[in-house]
Amino acid sequence: MKLPSVGLLAPESTTELTRLRAQLEDLRAAFSAIRNGGVDGIMGGDPNDQKLYTLTSADRPYRVIVEDMGEGAATVSERGVLLYVNRRLASLIEREPRDLVGSDVAALVGDNDRAALDEQLSVTAGHTRRAELSLLRRDGSRFLAMTSATGLDIDGVLVRCLVVSDLTERRRVEQQIADANARIAAHAAELERANTELARSNEDLAQFAYAASHDLAEPLRSISGFADLFRLRYRGQLDADADDYIDFITSGAVRMQQLINDLLSYSRVSTRAQPLEPVDLEEVMTDVLADLNTRLAETRAIVRVDPLPVVNADRTQFTKVFANLIRNAVTFVAPGTTPAVHVFAERDDMGWRFTVADNGIGIPTAHRQRVFGMFKRLHSRDAYPGTGVGLAIVQKVVQRHSSEIWIQDNPGGGSRFTFTIPDTPSTPGDDPDTRPQAATMHDPDRWTLR
Repeated sequence: MKLPSVGLLAPESTTELTRLRAQLEDLRAAFSAIRNGGVDGIMGGDPNDQKLYTLTSADRPYRVIVEDMGEGAATVSERGVLLYVNRRLASLIEREPRDLVGSDVAALVGDNDRAALDEQLSVTAGHTRRAELSLLRRDGSRFLAMTSATGLDIDGVLVRCLVVSDLTERRRVEQQIADANARIAAHAAELERANTELARSNEDLAQFAYAASHDLAEPLRSISGFADLFRLRYRGQLDADADDYIDFITSGAVRMQQLINDLLSYSRVSTRAQPLEPVDLEEVMTDVLADLNTRLAETRAIVRVDPLPVVNADRTQFTKVFANLIRNAVTFVAPGTTPAVHVFAERDDMGWRFTVADNGIGIPTAHRQRVFGMFKRLHSRDAYPGTGVGLAIVQKVVQRHSSEIWIQDNPGGGSRFTFTIPDTPSTPGDDPDTRPQAATMHDPDRWTLR
């Protein structure tokens, strides 16, 4: 819509007054159209210097974007008059755009934020200023908003573009996150205190077990020594009941000594732990099978050991792990069954996974966690010997190596004890294809590395 030019000369006749009255009506209609957003463009100026100001014609796509954007937007004149307000800003302050256009921009904020808004809107062309302000709703309530004012030079006229983002939801989420972080920090602190207390308790328990074992060992040696002397000197000289009593004392002392030794081994996982270092498990297995040679010969067990890698471990403790697992494997078998044990290692995503598989009596699923507890037994001592501490030692060692151990059924019968060890940087010669071949117990009297 093109508006007629407005002359500066005073009217000299009725015709001139009529013309001016028509121009005035056109101007009123133009201003109304501007307020309602229904103008495509207006022509202003005098007959010799007319300028076209486009509102929605060529710039229609941009105006649509501004109208539908998620932030509030307004155009402010150099004198602080609102020239344009989009629907989002009007919605935020709960007013109509037509009620805001032409009003002072100070209507957007309360008195406390007026100075800050004026300072922000003093931005020059080509620059931007940001501030957090409390915007004023129609009902007098306020909400926190991030405001951004940018100076624009349009044909020599300075205007400011004001963009408003409601921070209410962001602040609510930030507060929720802060509250959640505070709760997490409190729980972490509580967990840290509990872990510290648990570590102190475990250390106290380990020290107590170690000290108690030593204190028990001395009188137990006296009992065992005198019981042996009594048996050697008086066996057969008293009645049959006396001989049985002597045997009970001797066997009880032996079981107590075994229990003390196992308690010492359990406590030494903590009290005598050595730094983790590269350990060749082939050498560890050589020592284990040599120590168990007598037991393996008695049971005529067949032990097959596949090539084993070098891992970062405590050598002494790892020796106990394999010794306890293999000893259990050749002990807990059905009568008349030749024990068969298979030890092997496999790569996984984190490092090495070790398995000790046997053909024993197996462990019911319901008891597979219970057997790792101290003094936990599934059978009487008459059926199978032992103190019920071996698997507790194994689990404690594995946990000290930042790993876990679990039990599964072995195909064909028996159990599989599997544990993992985190990977370490490889060294020359650690490739299983280049390591020695499996160690196998073929002959009950010997085992060899082939």
